Amino acid sequence: MWMASAPAQRMVGNKYRGTAFTWGVTRDMCLQCIPTVFPVFFLLGWSFQATLALWLPAMALHGLVWNALHPNMHGLPDVPASDGLPSSWLASLRGTAVFEYLRLNHVGHHVASGKVNYNVCCPGMDFVVGTHMPIEDWTPLVRAREIKQVEGALAGSQM
Repeated sequence: MWMASAPAQRMVGNKYRGTAFTWGVTRDMCLQCIPTVFPVFFLLGWSFQATLALWLPAMALHGLVWNALHPNMHGLPDVPASDGLPSSWLASLRGTAVFEYLRLNHVGHHVASGKVNYNVCCPGMDFVVGTHMPIEDWTPLVRAREIKQVEGALAGSQM
């Protein structure tokens, strides 16, 4: 059913099916942050240089974590540097306790029909805005016949 939907059809031909931060997506994310990040930090007394010194590395780290996790979670190829921030830089952290928490949190996002656990890399924000659903709340939503499909779609899944 998903593959027949308009959003899925827009991803036809995209090797990451919208799961990766390509260079274009990274550019767009940076541009969309500018109208909020800089005015807020200026109001807090930060200089342009100090804001940039914090914001750019934070954006890069977010993109690196995302690209190491998100395409892989969906069984898609790693992102090479030619396409975006490379997955390989943090791929070795897959399977660690932190990355496993992020992965399971994201599985919950899909199990709950995309209505919770939005933040793959920054799940603390879900707690702040009230969109976090703990694993014990979303696992009962997994229907037995779908467990195999979820595991196949989300590489390395162990529920």
